[in-house]
Amino acid sequence: MGMDSAALNVAQALEIALEHHRNDRLNEAEKMYREILQVQPKHPDALHLLGVIRYQRNEYETAIDFFKQAIAVNATIPDFHRHCGLAWHGLRNFERAIECYRKALKLNPKYAETHNNLGHTYRDLGKLDEARACYEKAIRLKPDSYQAINNLGNIHQFQGRLEKAAECYQKALLIEPNFAEGYNNLGNILLYQGKPNEALEHYQKALKIHPNYPEALLNIGTRYKDRGQLAEAIHYYKKSLELHPRFVGAHSNLGEIFKEQGRLPEAIESFERAMECDPSFHQAHSNLLFVLGHHPGVPPEALLKEHIGWARQHADKFTTSIPPHRNDAHPNRCLRIGYISADFRKHVVASNLEPILAAHNHQDFKIYCYSNVLNPDDVTASMQKLADRWRSIVGMSDDKVAALIREDKIDILIELAGHTANNRLLVFARKPAPVQVSYLGYTATTGLSTIDYRLTDEFGDPSGITECFYTEKMKRVPGSAICYQPLTESPPVSELPALANNHVTFGSFNNLTKITPDVVALWAQVLQIVPTAKLLMKSKGLNDEMTRRIFLAMFEHHGIDPSRLTLIGWEASLRQHVEVYHRVDVALDPFPFNGGITSFEALWMGVPVVTLEGKTFVSRMGVRLLEGVKFGDLIAKTSADYVRIASELAKNLSRLQQLRLELRDRMQHSPLMDGAQITRNIEMVYRDIWTQWCGSPSRST
Repeated sequence: MGMDSAALNVAQALEIALEHHRNDRLNEAEKMYREILQVQPKHPDALHLLGVIRYQRNEYETAIDFFKQAIAVNATIPDFHRHCGLAWHGLRNFERAIECYRKALKLNPKYAETHNNLGHTYRDLGKLDEARACYEKAIRLKPDSYQAINNLGNIHQFQGRLEKAAECYQKALLIEPNFAEGYNNLGNILLYQGKPNEALEHYQKALKIHPNYPEALLNIGTRYKDRGQLAEAIHYYKKSLELHPRFVGAHSNLGEIFKEQGRLPEAIESFERAMECDPSFHQAHSNLLFVLGHHPGVPPEALLKEHIGWARQHADKFTTSIPPHRNDAHPNRCLRIGYISADFRKHVVASNLEPILAAHNHQDFKIYCYSNVLNPDDVTASMQKLADRWRSIVGMSDDKVAALIREDKIDILIELAGHTANNRLLVFARKPAPVQVSYLGYTATTGLSTIDYRLTDEFGDPSGITECFYTEKMKRVPGSAICYQPLTESPPVSELPALANNHVTFGSFNNLTKITPDVVALWAQVLQIVPTAKLLMKSKGLNDEMTRRIFLAMFEHHGIDPSRLTLIGWEASLRQHVEVYHRVDVALDPFPFNGGITSFEALWMGVPVVTLEGKTFVSRMGVRLLEGVKFGDLIAKTSADYVRIASELAKNLSRLQQLRLELRDRMQHSPLMDGAQITRNIEMVYRDIWTQWCGSPSRST
């Protein structure tokens, strides 16, 4: 619509333009705002509203330019500053956004929406306490602001206060019953509380209100993923991406499913897409590194480079402002050791760490545990009793965690996750402790220059072999650095199943990420040489019918009839899980990424493991276990050796029966289960690296 200056004055034209704008006719509105500026080049409202249109189109830099022009004409309008803050937030320049919001609040301290916006910025900065204060102020000013109440609920959820979060979402829904996001968020709480069916109902309510709501589709997909129904989960993730092609969470979750299915190229593509959509999404980048570590086509030199790239993008910016460490530099005093993990729960990390916590010398070492566990369980409660101090850091920003660690005066801080889920590597990037160590939870380098050492042993990282693949310095514990703790009520070792079955059953309980086409091809060779043998595979991903079909087809491609394979999904009970070893005669270790806890469990249940030795830590985990129980003859040097050892075992039932009787006893009397000695050795390493720091001329910088 044109503007006839003879018929319409500027005020009338502005009203018409606003009507277009309110009805999302942005092109028509922009045209009229520009025509107003032809008459009045410094009309502040026209400049401001042109900026709003640019903001709505995600053209943040142009929007800021228009907002600045409007402010130059009239700096007394709060919304000019508030909208400028929104645009700066869109550019992720949070400091500028805060500056603009504060100017808006100086002009109008009682504007609830600005407090709400300021809360968003603090939230994205990880300053959750400050965000919560802003949302609470917005609610006091406008008690019926269901958006601010919902946002406050999100902060409670991030900080682990699930009941308070649920109260906020329920209150928001009472004010606005057609609030789709409220149903979605309440569904998340119900899922965390172990009420999956109620959660699904709430996600469906959100979709009924807002059929194009990608977040609800994502959460429904995650519900199916947790059930092991991966095909259905993929359907919902892809549906959410149809509505929101740059939905980071959907791309990342798709990658997680492809990883579980062993579809590594597709997993890599999904994680790379998530990173493209949001380069600051460090967890997706970590997920990518995890998958690359399982890919046989990625050499260790390339993997090191990728990890250093992660640190360069996400961590190195924090290294320029690390305050000096003022810890008492006395080499023989009682040391404060801090462990950080999201896996102080039923998890392989906890099963390896708990016996070490139980055996620590509390006269010479005070143990602090920083728990990032959202849903604690009985293992969490057990581990909590073993620490001198237990700190929950759920929902706490990296800055606050780092400040807490400094306040606790931790001398040596232990990183237990690497690039796995819910890691807190960016806390370590801030170097809150003078000595920082990577241990246990990850099989490759972290890539961080602020992590000084990797705690390992000669079995996993032989001297002169693997040092070049890490940014950390190797600190090798004498003997084994890993301690295995079996289930409290372990099932007994069974009779050799081959005696009753009249055939040998090979088995693998490993994550499907490790079962690459090369592994399938070699296992198929073993089955061809032993034509009566069968293979039992057990993994969480095998709950899914599509995934089972994928693996049956892979073996069929090598001439193995599907009737020779038994594919089993995961068990809810750990005891039921390990009891399945009663059906297995020989365990086949994958390569180049060997099994970890699965191989420990196999040996404990009397099942020998055939492994292929490599030159990297991930390809030497089987070596550590078998050398620990003095069965080096089960370690293959080549693929041909692997096939020979496995096939010869299958043909020697008397030896298999003898191994069945011996292995548990050998495990019990091996260094792998001597928690007291392993802990003493680890404490010796702690004392050694602390003494080195005390003598370092650079310790105060």
